[in-house]
Amino acid sequence: MNNIPPEVSVCIFTYNHEKYIEQCIESVLMQKTQFQIEIVIGEDYSTDKTRDICKDYQSRFKEIVLIDRGKNVGMRENVYRTIMSARGKYIAILDGDDYWIHPFKLQKQFDYMIARPEVNLCFHQTIRIYEVENPSISFFVKRAKDFFSLSDIIEEWTMATGSMFFKREAMIYPDFLFDAHNFDLAIQLILLRDNSKAGFIDEILSVYRSNQSSNSCNVLYNDYNSWIRLIKLFVDFNNYTKDKYESIIQKKTTSLKYSIKTFNRPTLINRFKSIIKKVLLKYGYKITITRKHKIS
Repeated sequence: MNNIPPEVSVCIFTYNHEKYIEQCIESVLMQKTQFQIEIVIGEDYSTDKTRDICKDYQSRFKEIVLIDRGKNVGMRENVYRTIMSARGKYIAILDGDDYWIHPFKLQKQFDYMIARPEVNLCFHQTIRIYEVENPSISFFVKRAKDFFSLSDIIEEWTMATGSMFFKREAMIYPDFLFDAHNFDLAIQLILLRDNSKAGFIDEILSVYRSNQSSNSCNVLYNDYNSWIRLIKLFVDFNNYTKDKYESIIQKKTTSLKYSIKTFNRPTLINRFKSIIKKVLLKYGYKITITRKHKIS
C-alpha cells in the first residue's frame, strides 16, 4: 500500500451483490482524475460469489483495498468499519448494487469541494431504476437548487448514497449512529449538524437500483418499519444536538406518526387484493373479489 494518503477514498459497501458488484467496481475504475484515489471495499462475508469477484479485482488493481473481517458483521458495522479504513481527505460512498455513469464524477465533486471550502458535503442528481416486472426510472432529486439545508434533508429523502462526497475530517461517530438503520441519512445529518449546507451538482452522474415493486406488500411493511426507524433516528439526533433542531424534527416526526397511525390492516388488505388481481389478469384470469371471496 502506498504510504502517501490519497486525495479521495471510494468506499463500497457490499453483501450478496454477485449480480451487480462487477459493474459497480468498473464504474469506479473508469474514473478519470487528476489526483490519487483508493477503493476500499467492505465485503460483508457474502454467501454468493461477491467475495470471490472482489478478491479477483483486488489482485489486479493496486488501488483496491478489500477489508477482510472473516465473518459477517451486519450492514451498520460494515459501513462504519469501511469508512474508518479510508485514508483520503475526501470520501465518496457507493452501495455494491449501484454504479456511476460519468467518468468525471469524482473530479467534478472534488473540484466543487475545493472551490467551496465551507461545504462539508456535496451530491448530484441520480437516476433511480426500479428493477421489477414493469421497469421504470425516475430522478432522485425532485426540486433542484444550489444548496440543501438540514431541514431539506429531514423533510424529504433527497440524497442517493452513491452521490455523496464529503470531507473525512468533518465526519464524527456519535453513539446514535450505530443504532441507525438509515446509515446514509445519519451521515448526512451529522455532516450538516452545524448549519452547514449540502452543495448540489445538477448533473446525472449515478444510478440507484430499487429492486422492489412499489406495489408489493413487502414495501408496505418496509414503509411501516422505516417510519418507526426514522422517528428513532430523528429523536436521537435531536437529543445529540440538545434540541437544536427541535421544531424541524418535531414537524417531521409528527407527520411520520400520522402515517403510522393511518397505516392499518384494511389498507394492507386492499393493496394485497389489488396485487393479486393484477397478477391473475396478467396470466389471463378474470377475478372479482367479493365478500364471498374475501381475503382475511
